[in-house]
Amino acid sequence: MNINFRLIPVVACLIPATLLAGQLDTSCKVSWSHERLSVTAERTPLSEVVDRVAGQIGIEVRGIASLHGRATVHFSEVPLRVALGRLLGKTSYALIENPPDAARGRFVLVIVGQSPNDPDSSSASRSNPASDSTAVNQATVRSANELGEAAQNGDLGRLRRAARTGEGTEQAVALRLLSERDPEEARAVALTSSRSSNLDTKLNGLQVLGEIDDPESTAALGAALKDPALAVRQAAVTSLLDQTGPEAVRFLSLATKDQDPSIRMQAIEFLAQKKAQGDAGPQ
Repeated sequence: MNINFRLIPVVACLIPATLLAGQLDTSCKVSWSHERLSVTAERTPLSEVVDRVAGQIGIEVRGIASLHGRATVHFSEVPLRVALGRLLGKTSYALIENPPDAARGRFVLVIVGQSPNDPDSSSASRSNPASDSTAVNQATVRSANELGEAAQNGDLGRLRRAARTGEGTEQAVALRLLSERDPEEARAVALTSSRSSNLDTKLNGLQVLGEIDDPESTAALGAALKDPALAVRQAAVTSLLDQTGPEAVRFLSLATKDQDPSIRMQAIEFLAQKKAQGDAGPQ
């Protein structure tokens, strides 16, 4: 199971449970192609937008009932992790990427805040008959919610312990919450995690480092571009987009020579974006 938070023709989306009794809202359009997500939504319930994204990609969602409010967004061909960041904003969540040979779906999205007694609300989750036995179970969701409560109560000790010793989803959620409340500690844990031999732990660390723009984080992401695991290199190149400075550009330039065509294409696109933003410098 690979983490590290997680996007053709436009096809009809699954009708969310909240709309089964009503008419489908056409103000939301979702498409997924070549590992890129496009979303157009105009004052659409956020839970509906996430549910449609999940149905389009095949994401198992846990905790979607905790999402409230409406979303007005428009973006095209954005990597999944970046797109989720735009959709969910400050919502605490973790995106887990399962290995290609896993029997379950590719992605699991855990949103902190779901009531332990509230069953899965996502149609994508319900469509996976193996979810109860092989994917994130209710105990894991409860653990994520407990971490959310610890963060609200200022219990940083609980977050630090879970970030350092937790596994999988628990560590991913703890690291994300910790990065909002104790960035220095989160950065130290993420740097250590990025060098772990455990794939889940490594991806958790890279995801947080992508949100911390400093030379050491950039260097760790650059080192991850040499990892033999495709998921690690994908996470690294995606996280480099939000890094500023010449080293980020240098690493993205190196990624254009990666053996995997999807990473090469992503690196080229990111370099073009940085150039448009005036951040590319000399190539």
